[in-house]
Amino acid sequence: MRAPLAFAIAYAALAVADLTAIATGHFEWRVVTKPPLMVLLAGVVVTAYPRLDRARRLLVAALLFSVAGDTVLLGTSDAAFIGGTAAFALSHLAYIACFTLAAPGKGLVQQRPWLAVLYGLAWGITTAILWPHLGALTAVVVPYSLLLTTMAAFALNLVGRIERRSAIFVAAGAAIYMSSDTNIAFGRFDPSLAPPHVDFLIMLTYLLAQSLIAAGIAGRRQPLSRRGSLPDRGLNLRTTGG
Repeated sequence: MRAPLAFAIAYAALAVADLTAIATGHFEWRVVTKPPLMVLLAGVVVTAYPRLDRARRLLVAALLFSVAGDTVLLGTSDAAFIGGTAAFALSHLAYIACFTLAAPGKGLVQQRPWLAVLYGLAWGITTAILWPHLGALTAVVVPYSLLLTTMAAFALNLVGRIERRSAIFVAAGAAIYMSSDTNIAFGRFDPSLAPPHVDFLIMLTYLLAQSLIAAGIAGRRQPLSRRGSLPDRGLNLRTTGG
């Protein structure tokens, strides 16, 4: 079995195990099932593309910062929340750099700046809803959520700079990431706003988001009109279940 496929199978199996732990209320299992997830997803990328370009190196860095965030957020205290948020903030900064370096040229958001306004409106509305409930963590949640929104806008700006399917994967993954973190905020600060089975939904959307971003960046190609060299011959992540 090729190494990327082995990592992808392990990632999928552990993701199912983690979701099962949530669904069955065995949260103590998550000490084992949650932290290795992004390590395995990073393993898919590294083994599929041993010669990592700058964007893929930053993708791996973002995934490894996410490992730290996933681990710290197993705790429920405010200190754990702040530490986990800081780790994920570093992950989003790595993603922003990754999306910037992934391809040259002007993307969709640069060509249609009003799209960034839509992301800003989504951030503003969510912040306004949560503001009365944030308390002492306002200074943590507000800048973090703005950074997350910025990351999603940078992801959308890949449209037109890399081939369409990969760009859609990354942009959709980033938007789903926003949804996942919004549900975290609802669940922690105003449970009345949280959807049913919020913990399961948060993890499901988080896994989907990270998988889509990883597949889109690692397997990306420039549009045909911009290609000046042969494409990378690494394993396409879309065939690995990652």
